[in-house]
Amino acid sequence: MYFVRLASGQIYKAIGHSEVLLKLEIIKKAVSISILFLFVVFSSNVVVFAFATILTILLVLIIDSITLRKYIDYKFRLQILDFLPNIVISLVMYFLVSIIGMTKLNMYIELILQVAVGLISYMILSVVSKNKNFKFVINIIKSFLSGKTKNNSKFEEK
Repeated sequence: MYFVRLASGQIYKAIGHSEVLLKLEIIKKAVSISILFLFVVFSSNVVVFAFATILTILLVLIIDSITLRKYIDYKFRLQILDFLPNIVISLVMYFLVSIIGMTKLNMYIELILQVAVGLISYMILSVVSKNKNFKFVINIIKSFLSGKTKNNSKFEEK
């Protein structure tokens, strides 16, 4: 979700509202720190901390979506629809990797299998779903491997 924050920041700068970006960053940092602090104080469980992190990310996305709607009429529903394919692919990958984590394998073999299954499942699901972001990244990698630089090549979706 870092890319959402980065993109929204660039949008505010581009439309001449960098003061909005500063105010939003202060609000989002205060919300994030407060939630994480509360969860850490009341529980030392890693799962609770992960839940707090997810909650923080969702709240930050809601804050961003409210202001994006105000300045560029980018509705929250459209944002969710833009992210939904990536979220679904990530959840499927998570469940596949979690199944491997339930086995009683050597920890190093388990780790290697989880990385391999995660990578392969993400790639297959991205190709099957015709994920635009995946195609974009593949085009960047192809351009990089062919020796083209950012200055003399365009990273366009094909």
